[in-house]
Amino acid sequence: MTPEEHAQARAGKVTGSVMATIMTGGYKALNTLAAQLNREAENPPILGVESGIVAMDWGIRNEPIAAGIYWEKHPGTELLGPGWYEWHDDQAAHYRRWVGVSLDDCYYEAGHLIPLEIKCPYNPAVHQAYIKGGTVPTEYIPQAALQMACLDAPYATFASFDPRETSDEYRWFEVKCLRDLEYEARMLQKLDYFLDHYTTGEAFEPKEPDAQAILEMFKPLKRNKQ
Repeated sequence: MTPEEHAQARAGKVTGSVMATIMTGGYKALNTLAAQLNREAENPPILGVESGIVAMDWGIRNEPIAAGIYWEKHPGTELLGPGWYEWHDDQAAHYRRWVGVSLDDCYYEAGHLIPLEIKCPYNPAVHQAYIKGGTVPTEYIPQAALQMACLDAPYATFASFDPRETSDEYRWFEVKCLRDLEYEARMLQKLDYFLDHYTTGEAFEPKEPDAQAILEMFKPLKRNKQ
C-alpha cells in the first residue's frame, strides 16, 4: 500500500489517534472532531511525510529505527511494517466502514496480529517519564484499546525510544498492554454514540454529566509490565 492509498483508506475514518477525544471529549470536542474527519475525507492527509514541525519530524525519522531495535530484541519476530487495518470482523459492517487503525508496526504471535505502537518523544523528559511510569501512558490507553479491538488482539505492545541516550536502560522502553474487555465495552459505547451522530451529520448537543459514567471512563485498563 502506497502512502497515497493509505491516506485514501483512512480518510474520514475513526482511528486510534482520535479515540481519546471520543472517550473524554464534551460535545464541543466531538463536533470539532466530526468536522475534522469530514475535512480529512475530502482532503486525506498523507502520514509519514516531514512537514517542518520539529517534534513530528523527529518521530517520523526515528520510528523506523525504533522498529529495527524492537526486531533486534525479538529476533524471532517478523515485523510486517506500517499499514492500515480495517475492523477484523466483516460481519460488523458499520465498524468495517467507519473504523480502522494505522499501525506503526505489527507482528503475528500465536495466530494473532499484535499491534506495535512506537513513540519517539522529542522532549527527553517525556521518554524518561514513560520509563519511570513502567506502563502504557494514560493518554495512549484509548489508542491501544481500539487497536486491540480492531485486530481482535489479546494484547498490544507499546515502545518508546530516544536515540540521544547512550545506555539501553534509558534509551529504550517497552511494555505489553493486556486487552480489557470491560474497558473495551465502555469504549465501544462511546464509539457508537460518536458514529451515530457523525455518520448522519447530526450535531452533538450538551447533556447533563453523569458522575458514575465519568468514573467508569477513567477506570484503568489492565496492563502488565514486561
